[in-house]
Amino acid sequence: MPDRRVSAPGAPHAAPHVQPKPSRASRRPLIATGGLILLAAIILAVLLPRGGGTPAPVSPSPPSSSSSRTSSGPATGALLRIDPATNKVAAQGYEVGQDPRAVAIGEGSVWVADPGKNSILRVDPATGKVRATIAIGQQPRGIAIGGVPGVWVAAIDQVWEIDPQTNRVVGMHNVGEPTGTIAAGEGSVWVTLVISGLGRVDATTGLRDRGFDVGMILCSGCIAVRGGMRAVGGPWSGDHQRGASQSVAAGLGSVWAVGAPPPSGPSSVWRIDPSTGSSIPIRAEFPLVGVAIGEKAVWAVGANGVVARIDPETNEVAKLIGTGNGATRVVVGLGAVWVLNPTLGTVTRIDPGTNAVVATIEVGVGATAIAAGGGSVWVTRTAHS
Repeated sequence: MPDRRVSAPGAPHAAPHVQPKPSRASRRPLIATGGLILLAAIILAVLLPRGGGTPAPVSPSPPSSSSSRTSSGPATGALLRIDPATNKVAAQGYEVGQDPRAVAIGEGSVWVADPGKNSILRVDPATGKVRATIAIGQQPRGIAIGGVPGVWVAAIDQVWEIDPQTNRVVGMHNVGEPTGTIAAGEGSVWVTLVISGLGRVDATTGLRDRGFDVGMILCSGCIAVRGGMRAVGGPWSGDHQRGASQSVAAGLGSVWAVGAPPPSGPSSVWRIDPSTGSSIPIRAEFPLVGVAIGEKAVWAVGANGVVARIDPETNEVAKLIGTGNGATRVVVGLGAVWVLNPTLGTVTRIDPGTNAVVATIEVGVGATAIAAGGGSVWVTRTAHS
């Protein structure tokens, strides 16, 4: 597949070549011919790729100083790479569909969800070239790699398994209700569900264990327990009407889930035992939208940009770190914590040793997902108009 590149924020553009005008004496006889040639040149300039098969760069719009950033940007989504040594976005990004919504690192590749074409793209992290396009039958919503064999994809109401050795789908299973996000680890695959809250998928069979679901909250303080379902001790993040958990991560002997955020007020990270389904809420005083594990801690970010560092030994918030209002995701990797903020068009880097913000990196408007691994931090950005 061709190496399709798009310019990173701030990339320069070459000046157009201007054809010298013909002399007045020769201009009249060539009006018709010249017009046809000019028309053909315009068509070729638009349709033909430059540089031996590489499409012309598409300039993204850099973020403005406004807290609500909109701009006329590229007509294609992009995969951007941040160098953790310099905290800068690489000069070139790569086209990954109109609306990439998830990204994950593993098996020596970057994996990107392309909902517009119901597919997963496998990208070479060294060159940015798409190694494989793997079709699935529904729009992908999340990707999980690591902890169990395979690449796992949450789609509209299905879970798909991809063999990274063959780039082929080896399993598809209906989970019976809309999904949200997905994680792999602690011996299973974990998928958030709009009705049931959180489900466990057997990594060997691909089947959902319907006797393990963390129960859906019907109202504040009341829980549906059907067919042996384990139930959390309170509402998912304080708002049962918003459906599936917003974020889930597996590690440190537990599954950690953040519910769909309430409009305001406190919410919780739920620590769930992967064997029994019992759970413990860890409260934050603001709506949480994401959770990640790493550097011997659990990190939960709020929509207000505040990151709560949770001590897994005490199940308490040990530190609060501000990064700016509008955050949506947090990941841990490459010795740092990274917070994605589409509103500000930034990625914020936190040093887990000092709990301090050490860099704010501009990635432009339209950022949708983030992952850290393979020596870089990867950000997907949707097309915008």
